[in-house]
Formats: sequence, C-alpha cells, structure tokens
Amino acid sequence: SYSATTYWYAFLGTSTNLKPQPEAAALPIPTLAEVQSGAHKSGAIECETMTLLRKSGDFIVEPQDMEPWSRERWSGGKHLVVKATRVGDTVELEVPAPDTRPQKLILYATRAVDFGTLQFRVNNKLCQAIFDGYAPEVQPTEPLPLGVFRPEGGRFVLQVTVTGANRSATGPRYYLGLDCLVLEPAS
Repeated sequence: SYSATTYWYAFLGTSTNLKPQPEAAALPIPTLAEVQSGAHKSGAIECETMTLLRKSGDFIVEPQDMEPWSRERWSGGKHLVVKATRVGDTVELEVPAPDTRPQKLILYATRAVDFGTLQFRVNNKLCQAIFDGYAPEVQPTEPLPLGVFRPEGGRFVLQVTVTGANRSATGPRYYLGLDCLVLEPAS
C-alpha cells in the first residue's frame, strides 16, 4: 500500500488546470496490519457476508480469499465468487438497509479472464449500469454506481444476472465476483 504526495512550484501568476482533490486527500492511509488483512472499504457491506436469497441454478456461490491476487486490493481481502454456467444465471442477495431513507448504491466487483457481462436490479428495478467482467488478469473494479433506491422491508434486494461474455473471455466465461456494496444517503 502507498500514499502519494506531490509538490510543485511555479512563478507568480502561473495557473493550472488541475483542481484540488480534498476528498482524496482526506482518505485514511491504511496501517500495515490493515493492508495485510485486507482492509474494509469505509461503510462497505461485504458481498461474501450477504444472505443469498435465491440462485437460478445448481452453481457454486461462495466466498473466495483473494490472497493469490494481492488481497489488500479487495475490501476485507475476499469477494463473493459466483460460478455461473450460462446466460440468464441469476443470484439475489439481501442488503440490510441502515434506515428507511433512499440510498445511493455503489458496487465494487472483480474482473477476470473468465468473467461474464452482468445486468443488475435493485428491489426488482432495472439499474442503468451494465458491467463487463472481462479483464486479461484478475483485478478489482472502480466503483460502479447502481442508482438511488428506497429500501423495502428494511432491506434492498440486489439481483445480478449474467447477460453474456466478452468475446475475449476464456474458460467458463460466465463467472462473476462481487466485492462489496457501499450505501450513501441520497441527497
């Protein structure tokens, strides 16, 4: 893990197109112990701890330790791997809601050579986000905003469906990995 600091100097009257990044500057720097254990993202609900409500077929859904791929890159050092076998395979996960207010849901996932393309629903409402899980090597994703939703019955139901595979994908082609979900109060 690392933290970068940049200094630069300029003559009086010089301008720049770079904007200050106070949010990034305020992020905590993890300790060595946190890095080695796979630090949790702030406010994250780990997908591997969510209740599996339903799956559409007889395929494996289980936590996977990300140690072989530098576990500190994933929240909690693990993700939920879904070894789906075909287009249309679906899992539904229960996401506890902190209160009754609408929340912005942000998903962190995994990309790999054998991962498929995905579509998401929250509380049976289709999300605009479409996700291509292919990458030439195993890696965590950038945040993927799913949208703003109001909890129902004290929870959200996250449905993930395999819609296909990137033409570069190899192997099983329809697997997927879900790291964590971050909920932010909607403004």
